[in-house]
Amino acid sequence: MKGTKIVLVVAMLAMVLASCAPSATPTPVVITQTQVVKETQIVQQTVVAQPTAAPALPAKQVNIVMWQLLSGTMAGVLDEQVAKFNASQSRIKVEIINQGGYDGIQQKMLAALAAGGKDMPHVTMIDYINVPFYAQEGTLVPLDDYFTPEAWKDFIPGLLADLKYQGKTYAVPANRSTQGFYYNKDLFRAVGLDPDKPPTTWDEFREYGKKLSDPSKDQYGTYGFWQRWYFPIMVYGFGGQMNDAEGNCTYDSPEVVAAMTYWQNLKKDGISVIPANLTGAFEVQASEFVAGKIGMMFQSTAILSWIGDTVPFDWGFAMFPAGPAGRFVTHGAANYAVCTGKSPEETQAAIELVDWLSAPTQTAEFHMKTGYMPGRWSAMELPETKAFYETHPFYKIAVEQLEWAHPTSSIEFSVKEWGTYLQNTTLTDIFINDRDPATVLKESCVYINDLVKKYRAEGKMILR
Repeated sequence: MKGTKIVLVVAMLAMVLASCAPSATPTPVVITQTQVVKETQIVQQTVVAQPTAAPALPAKQVNIVMWQLLSGTMAGVLDEQVAKFNASQSRIKVEIINQGGYDGIQQKMLAALAAGGKDMPHVTMIDYINVPFYAQEGTLVPLDDYFTPEAWKDFIPGLLADLKYQGKTYAVPANRSTQGFYYNKDLFRAVGLDPDKPPTTWDEFREYGKKLSDPSKDQYGTYGFWQRWYFPIMVYGFGGQMNDAEGNCTYDSPEVVAAMTYWQNLKKDGISVIPANLTGAFEVQASEFVAGKIGMMFQSTAILSWIGDTVPFDWGFAMFPAGPAGRFVTHGAANYAVCTGKSPEETQAAIELVDWLSAPTQTAEFHMKTGYMPGRWSAMELPETKAFYETHPFYKIAVEQLEWAHPTSSIEFSVKEWGTYLQNTTLTDIFINDRDPATVLKESCVYINDLVKKYRAEGKMILR
């Protein structure tokens, strides 16, 4: 999962956003939808257009634009899929434009929103954390009526939970990821640990870390905790909550203090190390693990393929350890959404593209080639996917872990400053500056609750 959360410059855009009236939602256009698992058989379901539906696409070609945010191999796979879509029919021509990553596409979306929405693409990839915001602004088409009930059952619920706003769904999964537990089996063997039995609890994790650590060899049990993406997992796993029902910060509770003290002690005891590259790209963050200096690493499932192609040793992948309150996992990354303000013909074309890209065959292909999770259960039941899991079992573990997926909190959705503040101030104070966790977490909640009051007054709090 992408670790970067976008900071929305609300202060600069508040006046502009207030003046941008939401575009009207177009009449639903019913489309052909591939789906549904009935045991191992995939059923094709076709929805018949009603007489009152928007007009069918005209004989002339409809041109639409799609914004994407991927790079490297991932971008190549998506480009190939869009090219296949264009070649599969002559009614729709899709131009795909790379907007330079999550930050780049967010800047473009905000600029288009500030201009009244006229420069929005027809289809955009969008970070899960931003879906409710744009839905709130009337920028995205609600997709509920464009897919059958069977189709919605086929989408993995844990990946849809954060794509809803006021009961409606505004995007479907594209390249979605969750966190995983990578470990060096060769190092496990070297210190007498069973390479096929990774730790399943945080207590076990600490014991394993002790055995794996040898500072004289520049070898450590694990990375430190200085990444904001894992913070909610520890909050929930130790029995805390991110916020209350009104959205007020509550992660200064004794349970969360215990979680942060746990990680602070791992550093003090020489079990974890916090290298400077943790703020870099996923591949940079994983460099010590790839070099064989770190026994256990928490990282996005998005780099499963890259790890497999890169490491020179035997490695494993497992679910996150469970805390006193159980196992929890969060998830993130991008989704496909359709923008408002387009003609009925353009909207229908955009929906057909999203339907095609999110169908089992395409999502399974993307899953197997990149390591990102498939968006639909039926993608896992395809014969080629089942055969792939025989030789790549870690990919299936990543999806199975979604049983413990936790919806994103109100604070994460609504307080756009939260991610940067948590990582650069709260976690830095605890793990870099070695300050008292209880004091730092209390200060953090005071700061965040001031922002909660501000967003609540503006009607911008998205309660979960």
